[in-house]
Amino acid sequence: MSLWANTDRKRRELSVLRLLGFRGGGIMLYPSFHALFTAVLGWLGAVFVYLLLERIINRMLAADLATGQSICFLMPRHFLAALFLTLIASLLGAVLGGIRAARIEPSDGLREV
Repeated sequence: MSLWANTDRKRRELSVLRLLGFRGGGIMLYPSFHALFTAVLGWLGAVFVYLLLERIINRMLAADLATGQSICFLMPRHFLAALFLTLIASLLGAVLGGIRAARIEPSDGLREV
């Protein structure tokens, strides 16, 4: 939904891009890249927080565990699966925003000036 609202906020700028010659496909890339960058940055932030908390939890419970054991652990494939699902979900949302952005008429920007 935020991409939908972002498309509404950027309606004037997107219509100016249409006036400059960008076609619907080029305009659709804006919300798609926006969604991808947001998703990747969110995923990186989540991974950073997880890795920090993983160390804290494992250190706090180290006294109750045998040597070399850990309570909190994710394999690299879990991180990749989370990234893949995040990118798929963000692209699905971006398609809706992109379709809306591609339908903006070039004259919309001139009406608001």
